[in-house]
Amino acid sequence: MHVGDEKGPLVVSKILGNWSPVRTPVSATNPVVMLELGAFLGYSAVLFASALVAKFGHENVRYLSVEVDPLRIEAARAAADHAGLGDVVTVLDGPLENHLPKILAGGELDKSLRLGGHGVDLVFLDHWKDLYQADAERILANGLLSGPGAMMIADNVITPGAPEYLAYIRARKDLDSVHYPTVLEYSDGKVPDGIEVSTLRATPRTE
Repeated sequence: MHVGDEKGPLVVSKILGNWSPVRTPVSATNPVVMLELGAFLGYSAVLFASALVAKFGHENVRYLSVEVDPLRIEAARAAADHAGLGDVVTVLDGPLENHLPKILAGGELDKSLRLGGHGVDLVFLDHWKDLYQADAERILANGLLSGPGAMMIADNVITPGAPEYLAYIRARKDLDSVHYPTVLEYSDGKVPDGIEVSTLRATPRTE
């Protein structure tokens, strides 16, 4: 729930830094949309939204963060406001299934937040690890990813671990998954961890 000061820069530099949406041009009406599952205190929302804003422009980014804890929701919203990102970051109250239909094209949030009608380009999973697979299934089954090149980024897949998610996501032929070995945040480099990045393919693998 807190990506930390080692894995956070890795995501910013190696993953977000090398990514661009297939559809162009990016604009205020065709924005980059990132969805985060698990806001915690807003650290990753501020970090990743800032990186996307620096790359694509303030008006051209929407960041949605899903959280179920009222105190964490309040803290994450305050963090975004303090960082000058209150109009970029929207913290949503409740689990993903409550909001997913609203994010899809024509949905309430798609219209009110001007998401562009294309779903989400980037997903960051950092909530309860036993929900990773179920929420990934919801995202993929409902066509929430914007299209080829859209990515799902999952934190803590080694510690505390998400083995069911890894098995599921790596078996899908419509995704290419890459594992980034890391260490657990704030463990002095002593506890192994990892980030799994899964990118939607234009056509499924045939093997």
